[in-house]
Amino acid sequence: MALSFGLVSNAGADAGEPPTRAIEQREPREVEKLQDLLAKREAELATMRDRLRVLEDEERWYAAADTLGIAEVLRRSALTDRVQRRVAIAIVREAEANGLDPLLVVAVIRAESSFNTYAVSGVGAMGLMQMMPTTGSFLATQRGTTLRHRQTLFDAELNIELGTAYLASLLREFGTVEAALLAYNGGPSYARRVLRNREARKRLVAGYPRDVTQEWRRLRLRYAEVEARRSLPAPDRTLAVERTVSAAQ
Repeated sequence: MALSFGLVSNAGADAGEPPTRAIEQREPREVEKLQDLLAKREAELATMRDRLRVLEDEERWYAAADTLGIAEVLRRSALTDRVQRRVAIAIVREAEANGLDPLLVVAVIRAESSFNTYAVSGVGAMGLMQMMPTTGSFLATQRGTTLRHRQTLFDAELNIELGTAYLASLLREFGTVEAALLAYNGGPSYARRVLRNREARKRLVAGYPRDVTQEWRRLRLRYAEVEARRSLPAPDRTLAVERTVSAAQ
């Protein structure tokens, strides 16, 4: 009976050990799987947060473009609705990043390309802000990227990014909007030479720089008028519109 009892006892012990070991082996694997799954979900959540921030920024930039009248200017261009939105966002975003008035950027684009993303000048300047490929390549390198093909300058957002950075650098170097515009249009070396000659300076600053600054002032005036009307109470706003219509007639 003792032997029989011993066999029964050992059998019970042996039968109980494999499930215990299986549980012990399974638990670490389950923990690892859950840890991996949690890491993936956290990465996905971080990506979604980043995307949300981008979309929120784009909404803010487009709202600013709409308020400034940039969206209205673009609606009168030949650009598709989608490109209009991307261009409006890029103008405000890059102007903000470079400390420029977005309406000055609009005035430059209008003078340079009339919002034709595929415009090419007689000397080879390309895109919305008429970037020379050599200048674009230099600026891209400064920003830690590479301009692999000159046709890349037809990308509206990239062209605006490089063009606004270039305009801002010229404004820092030359000190005034008129001188910076002269350098933007003719090149820095040309601008330095012209600005040393009083007669040439008067004549040439009265050309391209004057055209751009006049357009810039017109855009700013239009924005100021719209903002003034928005700030009026409803009856006064209606009266202001009626007066504008009467004056136009």
